[in-house]
Amino acid sequence: MEFVYLIVGVIVGGLLGYLWAARKSVSLRSELQMNQQHAQDLLKAEKERTELLTEQYRKETERLRGQLDELSGKWAEAGRALATSQAERRNLEERLENQKEEVEKLRKQLNTEFENMANRIFQQKTEAFNRLSSETLSNLLKPFGENFKRIQASGGRGVR
Repeated sequence: MEFVYLIVGVIVGGLLGYLWAARKSVSLRSELQMNQQHAQDLLKAEKERTELLTEQYRKETERLRGQLDELSGKWAEAGRALATSQAERRNLEERLENQKEEVEKLRKQLNTEFENMANRIFQQKTEAFNRLSSETLSNLLKPFGENFKRIQASGGRGVR
């Protein structure tokens, strides 16, 4: 009988072990499925986050490229404006230099013309003064000359 108890004990123990193992297996399987589901959810969330970050990166890259293109255009425009301004400045400096030279030439020419005109006026005034002085002196001395001629003609006799 002991043998029967032993066999029944082994069968009951095996059955209990099987039930316990089956229950444990279901629990582990359930836990494994939950872990797999959690891992899939995490993977899905990470994938969505990666896609979102990739899209944000793409948009930011486009925005930065747009800014770069805009700034490059402005830079090129500023370079052209600078070159134009520098050329205009050089042109204005050349014109200023030419005008300075022209003003200097005109100043010298006007100075020469002024001197010539002053000399002509002086010459004319000198001639007019000499003529007037000569006429005035002649008119003043004419009576003395006539008296002198009369005195000479009368032979030096008395003065009236």
